[in-house]
Amino acid sequence: MLSKILQTFVFRFSSAIFSFVIVLITAHLLGTEGRGELSLLLVSITFILMLNNFIGGPSLVYLVPRYPSIQLLKISYAWGFIVCILGTIMLKTFSLIPDWLLFPVFLLSVLQSIVTIHHFFLLGKKEIKVVNIIAFTQPFMQILLILLIYWHQMLNVIQVIYAMYFSYTITVLFSIYTMRNYFFVDVAFVDVALEVKKEKSLWKDMISYGFMNQVANIAQLISYRANYYFLSAIVGIEALGIFSTGTSVAESVWLIGTSISLVQYSDIANTNDKMYAKVTTLSLLKLSCLATIIALIVVNILPSEFYVFIFGNQFSEIKVVLLWLSPGILAISMGIVISHFFSGTGRYYINAVSSGIGMLFSIISAYYFINHYQIMGASMVTSISYVISTILLFYFFIKKEKVALKEFIPKISDVRMLIEQFRTKTTNN
Repeated sequence: MLSKILQTFVFRFSSAIFSFVIVLITAHLLGTEGRGELSLLLVSITFILMLNNFIGGPSLVYLVPRYPSIQLLKISYAWGFIVCILGTIMLKTFSLIPDWLLFPVFLLSVLQSIVTIHHFFLLGKKEIKVVNIIAFTQPFMQILLILLIYWHQMLNVIQVIYAMYFSYTITVLFSIYTMRNYFFVDVAFVDVALEVKKEKSLWKDMISYGFMNQVANIAQLISYRANYYFLSAIVGIEALGIFSTGTSVAESVWLIGTSISLVQYSDIANTNDKMYAKVTTLSLLKLSCLATIIALIVVNILPSEFYVFIFGNQFSEIKVVLLWLSPGILAISMGIVISHFFSGTGRYYINAVSSGIGMLFSIISAYYFINHYQIMGASMVTSISYVISTILLFYFFIKKEKVALKEFIPKISDVRMLIEQFRTKTTNN
C-alpha cells in the first residue's frame, strides 16, 4: 500500500505543480477579474459533477467488485449526460453564472463526467497507476496548450477555456483506451431473467449508495465553495480572484491526504477484513496529519512578499487566506482518511451527516462573516466548517469502531506496519 501511496503522491504532486503554474500564469495575465471568471467556471463544473456522482461517482469503487462492469457503465453514462443538461439549465435559471459561460460549463461537464466515471471504475478495479496517469493527463495537456498560445499571442479567458476543451478531450480519449477491456466483458449472459433481476438490484444499490455518498459530497462542495458566490456577490469578482487563488495554494496541501485516501479507499473497498481496515486507517490518519503539519508550516512561513512576487501586487491578501485556512486544512487532512474508511465499508450516511452539519454552519454564517470581514471572513467560515465536519467524523469513528483515544497517538508500530506493507508490495512486484 505504501508504494501505491508514494506513486500516487508523485503523480498528484506533478499534477499540482502544473495546476499551480496554470494559476500563476492566469493570475499574472488575467488579473483578479479573469481569475474570478475562471473560478466561477470551475466551481460550476464541480457543482454539476457532484450531481453526476449520485450514480457514476465514488460509490462505483464499492460497487465495481460486486456487479458486472457493463451494467455499471451504461447506467453511469446515461445518468451523467442527463445531469449535465439539467445542471446547466439550473445555472441558467438561477443566473448563477454569466450566459457566455453556459456552453463551456456544459461541454466541459460532459467531458469531465466521462473521465470521472472511468476514474472511479478503475479505482474499484485497483488500477491505481492508470488512475494516476489519467489524473495527470488533463493539467499537463492544459498547461502545454496555454504556454503554446501565450508564446504566439496575449492570453485571455476564452483562450484558457479552449485549452481546457483540448486537455479534457485528450484525457477522455486516453481514459476510453484504458477502459477498452471492460466495455464488453460482461455482455454475454446465460440466464437473462437472473441478469434482469441483478440489474434491478444494481439500480437500487447505485441509487442508495450513490445518494448518501453525494449528499456528503454536495454538502462538502457547498461548505468549500459556496463562499465563492457569496464573496463575488457581496465584495466583488476581484475579491473572489484573490480568495480562490489563496484557496488553491492552501488546498495544494490536500495532495498528501488525497493521495493517501485514494489508495486506502480502493484497498478497503476490496476487503471484508474489518480489523485490517481499522488498523490501516489509524496508521494512515497519523501519516496524513504529520505530513500535512510539515507542509502547512512551509506554506505559512513564507512572507507575504513571496506571494506578491509570485502572483502580482493585486494578490497581497493571499497570506491572510492561507493563515485562516490552515486549521481547516489540517483538520480535513485527517477527516478525509476517516471519511474514506466509511466509504470503503459502505457507510456513506456517516459522511453525509458530518458534511451536512459543516455545510449548515457555512451557509448560516457566511453572510455575516463575509459582510463584516470580507476575504478574511470567507477564509474563517471555510476553515471552521472543515473543523466541525472532521470533529464529527472522529466522533463516529471512535463510537462505531470502539477506538480508544490513545490509539490516535503515533507509535513506532505504525511506521513498522507501513514499511512492512511497502516491502511486501516490492517483493510481490
